[in-house]
Amino acid sequence: MDNQVYQFKLTLVDSKPTIWRRFVVNSAINFEELHYTIQVLMGWSDAHLWSFTNPESGKEIGPEQDNYQETILSQVIQNPKDTLLYEYDFGDAWLHELKLEKVLPVEEGQFYPACTAGAGAGPLEDCGGIWAYRDMMDAFKNPKHKEHEEIMEWFKEIELEDFDPDYFDQETVNEWLKELYED
Repeated sequence: MDNQVYQFKLTLVDSKPTIWRRFVVNSAINFEELHYTIQVLMGWSDAHLWSFTNPESGKEIGPEQDNYQETILSQVIQNPKDTLLYEYDFGDAWLHELKLEKVLPVEEGQFYPACTAGAGAGPLEDCGGIWAYRDMMDAFKNPKHKEHEEIMEWFKEIELEDFDPDYFDQETVNEWLKELYED
């Protein structure tokens, strides 16, 4: 494995309040593994198409380009402030910005990938994208909203009546990452 660790800040574009994660990965991770890592970080279910785009070169990496399993992260970005865009579910268009914050040495005994911080629950899939999710959360949080009862009923149907859009459980995310990557 590569002897460097990349620390990223992942931000869900246009989320308010901002939904974000800080995480570390080995720089030798391929883009399929990076995709699975983001799926866990955001609580997504890997049910939709996805791609990464390097905004500087315009190069896309993903299943539709057949280059995601062979391309290593450090081949695409190397320097702090380098950015990638990750789009998940082309219909709902969940766009994430991945900004490389630091390049660090590998810490012996540290499991990679690992989440080091974050805020906000990952949005529910298939709800119509960030704008629909924001509208949904407005109705969810406001009992006087005309759609509040309908939203609450839907949450009950999908067994999420205890959903908290502000809650992020870093410990559970790291447990899921270990389950995903431990042999």
